[in-house]
Amino acid sequence: MIHKINSAFLLLTLILLTYGCGQNGKDDKKPAPIEVSKEVKEVNLIRFEYDLLNNNVAPDTAKISELRTKYGDFFELWCVQLASIIPPSKRKPLDAEIAINLNQYLKDQYIHEIFMDCKKKFTDLSWLEHDLSLVFDRYKVGFPDKKAPNIMTYISPFSNVMTMDSTLGVGLHFYLGKITSITQVYNCLNT
Repeated sequence: MIHKINSAFLLLTLILLTYGCGQNGKDDKKPAPIEVSKEVKEVNLIRFEYDLLNNNVAPDTAKISELRTKYGDFFELWCVQLASIIPPSKRKPLDAEIAINLNQYLKDQYIHEIFMDCKKKFTDLSWLEHDLSLVFDRYKVGFPDKKAPNIMTYISPFSNVMTMDSTLGVGLHFYLGKITSITQVYNCLNT
């Protein structure tokens, strides 16, 4: 008799749990689809690595000042955290300090090789601009008061994606795929 009561109680508990945890044929937890406009808005994609590495002129203090003005906080972040050409400090590094360290960085054969590989593989990023436009169209619907960030491409041995208030940085070197063995070793050592 007790065995039948325990079995009935166990069966009732399983039925209630199944019913309570089930979806009852409804998909109440599925989010409503986001309606986006048919007109795709362009994103602002900026090729930071081209400004930095595309010319063979050694950056001097004037060039550093120009880069600081053009790229603002992103340039500082790249110098200190993404490329680590300047050690972190409470004070703002001088243009002359950045120029010296940046010239050393740009003379590195592996950095140059990675840049050339990225330049070859990612000559045209219109496909990325299009895909990100679709993403940020959806973002704008969900967060109408927020501005879509600028997309900044860069090369750095220490980071593949970074975000700031107004910038989303993408380290292209991490998306090269199978490339020369020297670069592969360099990327493996610095990841």
